[in-house]
Parts: sequence; structure tokens; C-alpha cells
Amino acid sequence: MRRILMGALCLVALTGCPSADDVAREPVRWSGTFAVAWEDMANCLARSASRDFRVTPLLNTRQRAAEVILAAKEAEAVQFILEVRGLDGDRSEVALKRRKLAADIEGGEAQQRANAERCGLRRP
Repeated sequence: MRRILMGALCLVALTGCPSADDVAREPVRWSGTFAVAWEDMANCLARSASRDFRVTPLLNTRQRAAEVILAAKEAEAVQFILEVRGLDGDRSEVALKRRKLAADIEGGEAQQRANAERCGLRRP
């Protein structure tokens, strides 16, 4: 059902399916600081979301930052971007942006926050 709904929404939308650039322009919905190195956090977030989304992790070692882009598996629609930034020591900051929606109908935003909190508790 979810696949049919997402496909139909993308076909009907006047502006098409949201791209990573579209989602990147959205405001941060939540952010948090975790006692985990940024690379470990980005990789854990990517693994955690891979069951439900098509995941594209983009790591930039020079800037100590990453974007974990989550798109619907059945469409090109980008749903979320998790921005991970390395802080001092082995700490990282995660900020979530999501595609423009009236409401988080499927609870995806809460699920990504829960994933970040689980990843933040892990030690390599």
C-alpha cells in the first residue's frame, strides 16, 4: 500500500518528487549531540535505515561531515537527510531534514530520531 501511495503522490505532484536539493533547503526538524565519532554515526544511521529506504551516504573527511540521504525504495522521492557533523573528540551532531509534509504520517521522523539515539549509544 505504501509503495502505491508514494508512487501516486509523486506522479500527481506538480513539482515532481522531492530531490536531495529540495530536502536540503528545508529547515532542521530536530538535532542532537552524541558521544560517537561522526564516521561511526553516519555509517550506523545508514545501516539502520537501509531496510526501509534507499540510502546514499556521502562522507566528507576534510570537513568531518556527512549527509545520509534516505529515499523511498519504490520512487526517486527523497524523504529525509541526516546531516552529521564531527565535533571535538569523538562527538558528533546529527540534524534531520525531511521533505515538506503537512504531517509525519508514517512516523518516519520519530523512527530516524530513535535510530540516531540507538547509534549514539553504540561503541565501535
